[in-house]
Amino acid sequence: MTVTITQVTTPTLVSNSVNGTFDAQVWANLPLDPEPNLFISFRSGSSTNFNRFNNSQVDAALDTERTTLDPVARKAAMRTFQQVWAEEQPSFYYVRNQQGYNYDSKVQDVRLFEDGAALLDRIWLDR
Repeated sequence: MTVTITQVTTPTLVSNSVNGTFDAQVWANLPLDPEPNLFISFRSGSSTNFNRFNNSQVDAALDTERTTLDPVARKAAMRTFQQVWAEEQPSFYYVRNQQGYNYDSKVQDVRLFEDGAALLDRIWLDR
């Protein structure tokens, strides 16, 4: 068996994903909070559900997790998602990456988005 790895640009990666013209791809999905990353990645019919994963139990769990304010219901919905996802394995995670930042005390109001990226529009310098 021969495996060919092709490095592509981001626009080509996205185009291949949307068109389904791939055998396997590597993507980053950084769901510190399940919303919205799991919803857009695994909800049936989502334009960014590149695996074409389709499961009514997962859809119901993601809908509940997205719309409820009850933390117990949200936790139960995510438990259902995890169980089905583990059984069906539409994709797999192979690394968990933590981002870190070092900065001078003059840098003020550093806040991070859910994936750990800095919200650059809020940062300012104290001269």
